[in-house]
Amino acid sequence: MARFGIDQSENGRLDIRMASIGQEIEAYFIPSVSPAEGAPAAARADAGVKLLGLVRGSGELRIYPINTLYGTSGYLGPKYDQIRTLVVEISAIDPYFEESELETVLEMLPAGFVKDYAYGLGLLKDCNRIIRLIEKHTACDEIAFTSADESAVEGRVFRLGMSRFAEMWSEIRRINDRGNRAAGRVKDAFVHNDLATVLGLVSMDFSLGRHPVSRVIAKAADGVEELNDQERDALIATLTSESAGLAKASTPAVSRDLAGGGAGACRRPPRDHGCL
Repeated sequence: MARFGIDQSENGRLDIRMASIGQEIEAYFIPSVSPAEGAPAAARADAGVKLLGLVRGSGELRIYPINTLYGTSGYLGPKYDQIRTLVVEISAIDPYFEESELETVLEMLPAGFVKDYAYGLGLLKDCNRIIRLIEKHTACDEIAFTSADESAVEGRVFRLGMSRFAEMWSEIRRINDRGNRAAGRVKDAFVHNDLATVLGLVSMDFSLGRHPVSRVIAKAADGVEELNDQERDALIATLTSESAGLAKASTPAVSRDLAGGGAGACRRPPRDHGCL
């Protein structure tokens, strides 16, 4: 059964091998359909598309995320631009691990990880922003998920505690949930107001919600882009400067209006979700 938008469950198989030297168990992705001859993917397939590596007794599972989506330009190549390896501590299960149980080990990966080899492993799509941030600001090509509560750069390795990662993934999911609920309120209000006349209903406003994130998302869903402090200060400075210039060149009545004291001044408080 597919876990994502495109069913890739039949796109290949996992070939588990024992390395010729040492106690390393390796797993390779074997595509169901051979890439076109001469295509870059064909050369990758011929070289072997390694997905996993595990040295008995090391307590570490090494994951090499790849692109398993047939027909894409990077097919059978690395899934990420810079990060090539994810290392996960599995010391608790290492002593009991058997070669035939590798797919079972994948099912035991932490939340936030892709657990189906047919989808190339790695992190779930919403966690890729973590990958992109690390790639943008470091030269790291490996992320080591550790039992310690840490986040640090050591050479070309970015060390990230599993507890820290779990907290990040939980908050990303909460943000998604708030966003879905906030967008749902905006959609409900839109449909209600669009059909209000024919149904004899009174138009309604949507609730922004109480959480700051929900309020921002609800406003964005309604097409309102809020300004940050710097943008707001710049706007106020511009308006103040231009108002002063206009006041000097205008009639007394217009000058009073620009100052906020004339008959044309707007005294109606703005809607909470429809103004700057």
